Amino acid sequence: MLKKEIHIVFGSSKKSNLLRSRDLALSAEQVIDLSDDLMIGPIADLEQKSGVEARKKWLGETTFCHFAIEHVINQVEEDVSKTNAVKKALEKGAKIHIWSGRDTIDRLGTSRLIYEIRDFSEQINILDVPSDFKVRARLGHEFHPRSLVVLNADQIPLLIPYFKKLDQNSCNKLISLWDRMIKEKGFLRVAGSDGEINSQEENYFDDALLFRCPNEFVSSARVVGETLVDINFEIYNDEILNWRLITLAKEQKIDFIGELRCMRDYHVRRKA
Repeated sequence: MLKKEIHIVFGSSKKSNLLRSRDLALSAEQVIDLSDDLMIGPIADLEQKSGVEARKKWLGETTFCHFAIEHVINQVEEDVSKTNAVKKALEKGAKIHIWSGRDTIDRLGTSRLIYEIRDFSEQINILDVPSDFKVRARLGHEFHPRSLVVLNADQIPLLIPYFKKLDQNSCNKLISLWDRMIKEKGFLRVAGSDGEINSQEENYFDDALLFRCPNEFVSSARVVGETLVDINFEIYNDEILNWRLITLAKEQKIDFIGELRCMRDYHVRRKA
């Protein structure tokens, strides 16, 4: 049974971080994590069974690590169930607090959620952290946090003053973003340097991966890890890059040894 005050985050690690905050003292029942990675795959008609099945099918065909497949597919169904539970709670008068950061996963997750619960905007509070907001890292330097996942639990309460009631203009912008993503019918969504999220070709990260493939065989995990750094962690889900690296191997654009499954299962190098 959901509480009257519900907190929503986008990813299980962000939920864990929120629950570690002693100042907030939230219970697990108060925090819902929507964890389906909407940066990839088809996203049309997710409120219908046909859309959910199409998404699950695509993810099943492009998630090569056998340890991850079931988890990734289950997240699709789980997010639908959690979103429906939020709707029912709102119908009973609950208020929700959306911990939306500036990373692409949070923004897409927020836009999809608002698209689904747009009739309850009066009951929605949303985090709106200014771009110049900074926190101090353990090593002493200051940085701009893009989401909950990069904060220490004792820093999370610093965000509370930046919650605001969802106004109609912000609501419309989020709905328009999700509507545009659906209409673009892409399978990869990435934010550009200007912050605008757009659909991209599936091979968007391929050049970055190829650049990190050396002349000798190295672990695919090393190539993926170095690529994540190169793209400034534009994505958090390394399975996206694993999918593309395996695709490059299957297209014979790079050499490989091992089994094209999880990153630990194969090594790659530039085409000899």
